[in-house]
Amino acid sequence: MKKTAAKLLGTRFDSMPINTVDYWMTPSTKDITRNQVLTAINKAEYSDKSTVHIYIHVPFCANECRFCFMPRNTLANSKHFLKDYSHLVIKQLDLLLKNSPVENKQITSIAIGGGSPDLLGESIGPILDYLTNLPGFDTNTELTSELALNTTKKAFIDALTSYGTTKISFGVQTFIPKIRRSLRLFSKILEHISRVVEFVDGRIPVVAGDLLTGLPGQTIGMALNDLETLKTIDGVNAISSYLLIPAASPELVADMYSGVIPDCTSELHKAYTRVNSLMSLTSDGWIRRGASSFYNPKKIDPKVLEKIQGNEAIAGGRYESFVLGIGPNAVSHFPGVRFENTGDFSKWADSVLNNVVPLDLNRTALKHLKDFAFWAFPLRHQGLSVEEYEELKTSGSISSDQIKNFEDFIAENLIELTNGAYKPTPLGEVMSGHLVSGLKKRDEREEVISYINDGLEKGKRLCEQKSTG
Repeated sequence: MKKTAAKLLGTRFDSMPINTVDYWMTPSTKDITRNQVLTAINKAEYSDKSTVHIYIHVPFCANECRFCFMPRNTLANSKHFLKDYSHLVIKQLDLLLKNSPVENKQITSIAIGGGSPDLLGESIGPILDYLTNLPGFDTNTELTSELALNTTKKAFIDALTSYGTTKISFGVQTFIPKIRRSLRLFSKILEHISRVVEFVDGRIPVVAGDLLTGLPGQTIGMALNDLETLKTIDGVNAISSYLLIPAASPELVADMYSGVIPDCTSELHKAYTRVNSLMSLTSDGWIRRGASSFYNPKKIDPKVLEKIQGNEAIAGGRYESFVLGIGPNAVSHFPGVRFENTGDFSKWADSVLNNVVPLDLNRTALKHLKDFAFWAFPLRHQGLSVEEYEELKTSGSISSDQIKNFEDFIAENLIELTNGAYKPTPLGEVMSGHLVSGLKKRDEREEVISYINDGLEKGKRLCEQKSTG
């Protein structure tokens, strides 16, 4: 085999991964009809390999962080939805369940994200009551919720604890005041963490903080200081360390082009920061669950750890899984169909009230992604078993091109076989986004690249608009 020229950290890559939650994107089906989608939803095959995952999207936030992809003034433009949002979420989930083959099936995980779900306050109660009374919910179901530190009230935490929530997570990003100001993050971060931890009072088993690396002006020392600070906060026992993805926010891209904030650090600097951050966690005995999340096993009950799915990037993680996305812009994928809800709040609400699945047909695909487990495994701590890999090859679900890339990644020390499963090496974890892209089929890989390039172009255009006034 021809030896690949050494580039970033001795890999084939000359830049860090630039993809994020768009991993599962696939080209939309042209001229698709609503009836075709509804038929695919209803006829999706549930098998002994299937798992069921529910995602509740709460697209409201009081903050306007510079790096966030959410539209500005989302909360101000949507306040009238907050009051009725719980009712609408329940109604849409009930509608989707009744039109799918998983209405009474075991539920593996439920995640409530945003935005800032805490803005629902006590109104989260009816949603949790509905979810925990579904026939498929039991003590083995993982139940998680995101929240914003500066807007969370005790009533929201009390509601989460009363329904047996497994995990809460919140964005910290960085503790460095200068960088926080440049990203328009709220101040007094440590005080807010202490307040929320006090609200929890040990009643929720897993409390996780999210950090970012690759931030404008961030040094390796700053990133490691952020980690050490978060590790030592009593009550925090999980940390997610993500790489900043500028393409997800056109405004961030525009402000870097215009010089309003410093450009992100060099690709080599980003790589070394990721390496040092991940080594800092693993050397302290923290274990990975999912793409970028680590848990302190000394401070978490082993039975709770067993429930953690690590679904922050790819819910389900295989073709046979059912992911039910509820709320505006939420994405669902069933065997044979990937569909997205409309992002227009009014259209979404009207559709739900009229018992109509709120589809965005322009972002929907009728496609059997039978290679899902093959390209998603670098993001999942479970890895890809040898048996499943052989089955994917034998069934023809993966192409010769995909197999070659897989074997090349092994030869390049990015993937290894351990305990009967293929998993990314530590270097592979740093480059996990590249592994996912490289293992996808060509048309899906190009769709992801197109989506990311579109975000960068929007940023450039926004920069030009600002400069011309």
